[in-house]
Amino acid sequence: MRNGETIRGTMFFALAALLLMVASAAAAAGRCSTAGVWIGENDLGLTFIISVTPIDNAHKRFLVHGGDANEPTGFGLFPTAVDGTDFQGVMERTGRYTFDQTSLAYARDDVGWVGTFAVSGTWTLSQDCSTAEVLWYGSAFFPEDDPIGGEPFFCFPPITGLYHRVPVVPSSCEE
Repeated sequence: MRNGETIRGTMFFALAALLLMVASAAAAAGRCSTAGVWIGENDLGLTFIISVTPIDNAHKRFLVHGGDANEPTGFGLFPTAVDGTDFQGVMERTGRYTFDQTSLAYARDDVGWVGTFAVSGTWTLSQDCSTAEVLWYGSAFFPEDDPIGGEPFFCFPPITGLYHRVPVVPSSCEE
């Protein structure tokens, strides 16, 4: 009789595990992730390549790293700037196709750091998860000011962008 109970118990746990896997897959189905590499342009005319890496298994929180064709002065806000760091930040899922993001970048001149750019906004993914419409609010801070919750000396008008997921494709140079 114990063998029958052991087999039933094993079958019960196997069935429970299978149902859990199916439920997890169903919960994830139809939900886009921003994980990957994106390329696009914003309405300021800057082209960005943005890498998004999940930092949890549920794809709710992400690290963001984005570089542009580099306009380090912020259109004249930091006139001595000759270089800038890439934007780096975090992103959080807010809905099935939506995500909030905050990222920072530094502007530097020949001597050092002259200011900080901060952007916060929302990504909205297409239903096929291949494009993202982005709305950002950007601000500029002097080095002595806090870019997280502080008062900027300049606020950009809303910035919109359209970004496309970079797919894996064969090289066009293959023979």
